Amino acid sequence: MECAERQKPPRPEAAAFDTIPAGALHATARDVLGQGGSDLLARWEAHQSWWEARRRHGMAPEQGARPGDLDFVARDHLNLAAHPAVVAAARLAMERFGLGGPAGRDGTDPVAELEQRVARFLAYADGILFPTGPAAQHAALTALAGPGDHILLDEAVTAGLRAGAALSGAAIHEIPHLSNETALHRLARLRQAAPEAGILVATESLFAMDSAAPDMAGLHALCRQYRATLLVDVTQDLGIFGPDGRGHLAAQGMLGLADIVTGGFCQSFASPGGFVAARTPSLRLGLRARGALPLQAAIVLAAFDLVVSFEGAARRERVLRQAVLLRDGLQAAGFTVLGEPSPMVPVLLGPPALARLMTRHAREGGARLQLVEPPDVAAGACRWVLQLRADHTPAQMRRMVGIAREAREMALAHARALGLSPESGAGEAPPQPPSA
Repeated sequence: MECAERQKPPRPEAAAFDTIPAGALHATARDVLGQGGSDLLARWEAHQSWWEARRRHGMAPEQGARPGDLDFVARDHLNLAAHPAVVAAARLAMERFGLGGPAGRDGTDPVAELEQRVARFLAYADGILFPTGPAAQHAALTALAGPGDHILLDEAVTAGLRAGAALSGAAIHEIPHLSNETALHRLARLRQAAPEAGILVATESLFAMDSAAPDMAGLHALCRQYRATLLVDVTQDLGIFGPDGRGHLAAQGMLGLADIVTGGFCQSFASPGGFVAARTPSLRLGLRARGALPLQAAIVLAAFDLVVSFEGAARRERVLRQAVLLRDGLQAAGFTVLGEPSPMVPVLLGPPALARLMTRHAREGGARLQLVEPPDVAAGACRWVLQLRADHTPAQMRRMVGIAREAREMALAHARALGLSPESGAGEAPPQPPSA
């Protein structure tokens, strides 16, 4: 039976735990690369040796899957990648367009059709496709801002938005996570100091690392007050959140109001690809879009049909029910679960050593999961971000709670055997962002 618990092994004595090198337990990539000296390739040789040591001892952020493991890594939240309608659309597109061909000779152009559909779905005048979500983010930020302008970034934005801001040449200002109050003070100072400069405020509609949504309506009001431009990336909740899949933009009454929306399709539309949606078509030339492939567009269009259907709504409801069940179970077991219910369930573990031990023992218990650690999060706030799908079951959620509970017990025993303090931070809340 699927929900049957694995037989629990007897708890090992301290002597049964293996010894793990300190570097594999405590060091971060930044630590290792920072000690490599002037030889740039030697830095990466040292990093490779450290990474291999972590893998040998089960301390790497992610390991391969084994038969029977619960998978909390795959990002296909609505399970559309293998849906018969999506597979059929992909097969037909392969026959018509090949892997990278132009629009069909019969005048069909799935790329143009998808651009129009994205624009209508989010209530914008134009949609422009890109091969990936990060490519769309880079294009939007570099087209909108340049030297002499300013970009305000929530400190938790994804690497794609951060890289696009750096490429733009604009001055970058990080804002404490979700702090509209800090954004207000920074916007007021910047506008007073530079009355004619462009100011771009970039955030996400849902942050995966803590499953939290910003107050976008509040940010929009601030941008209007200080003549700033608001960009919102919707990769994490488009198609996944809300009765119609329009995400937190719709939930907060912000459809068509943010000046620019960027996003990616990989979380819930069964294909790579990204887009920029704009309130005016005039941005299209400045974006220098390389476009998505017709094959990609055809797959996303088929997924779109499912996302907006009753079936899509049922899948969103199902994955949210499992998220609530898993969150409640983990919290009852004493874990700190961040944010609000969503298909991403962030479970706070603490500093690297204990978090890596917990991750190893969770894998040995039958869970495939990924550890998020510095520099993606603060040193004392390592976490799992468990990715849920519509085909996960209540029995699997209960099993994961049991795996997590046992992994914590084993990790604490392992830490004691290694001479580490068991009070090393697992489950503590991360420090609050500084006030303005």
